[in-house]
Amino acid sequence: MTCEAVVKQLPLLLYGELTFDEEEAVYQHVDTCAACQAEMAKTASLHRRLDEAEPDVDAMLLANCRRKLRGAIADPPQKQSWFTWNWLGKPASALTMLAMGFFGGQMLPRNFNDPAPTASRVRFVESDAAGQVRIVLEDSRQRVVSGDMDDDSIRALLLRATRESTDPGVRVGTMDLLKTQSESVEVKRALLHALRNDTNAGVRLKALEALRPSAAQDDTRRVLAEVLLKDDNPGVRTQAVDLLMQREAPELVGVLQEIMSREDNQYVRMKVQRALADMNASAETF
Repeated sequence: MTCEAVVKQLPLLLYGELTFDEEEAVYQHVDTCAACQAEMAKTASLHRRLDEAEPDVDAMLLANCRRKLRGAIADPPQKQSWFTWNWLGKPASALTMLAMGFFGGQMLPRNFNDPAPTASRVRFVESDAAGQVRIVLEDSRQRVVSGDMDDDSIRALLLRATRESTDPGVRVGTMDLLKTQSESVEVKRALLHALRNDTNAGVRLKALEALRPSAAQDDTRRVLAEVLLKDDNPGVRTQAVDLLMQREAPELVGVLQEIMSREDNQYVRMKVQRALADMNASAETF
């Protein structure tokens, strides 16, 4: 990256708006560039001063501004005067409300009670020996939410992280925490979605581990059979065979025979062949 590109990215970095790969690229450049290190320190100092400012912002005014902004975006007026569009082609009133909403949110006193905290990204999850879950969130600035697994808001954030976090390490940790709640319908749905769709094999393996208690249930077995046929990771396919064989069923024979006709991994073939033998079925289709 060039110094010019890094300087443009610094505000987004400090507010947690970059992807994991973009962050890595910025940090790699800053580590070797004294000028950008100084620029980062200056930008971080400015952000700290903004975060420390606590003017008396009326919460009702802030909420009204945000409500009006959402209305303006959802239903813009059909006709605009030249004055309304005279700055960058955008409605001046909407820009004013946007500025009030953003800077008001930044300068809101820290003791303001936000009843439903949300975050653009879940950056880190962990649990302690007492069963408390700690989640690091990034919104306009990083913050921490804590609670146990029975807390609906904690569980909702973990479920959100399974789909939205760009960090596979966070998704793996989330799977590990959710396995204690796998009897929940919404948690099970998230685990099955991760098993079918997550791009990281480690996350899919963690989802398989969490789904072990429900491996005999029909909806789980359907996804396991799909994974066995389509997943590109032999380790995931091997674990899927093991879970499917927790309950032998006639409909499995056709799936396993199809696997034998296309599987190129010798260990997976051996597992499938053994499973067919246990069911007194041929390894070949006729």
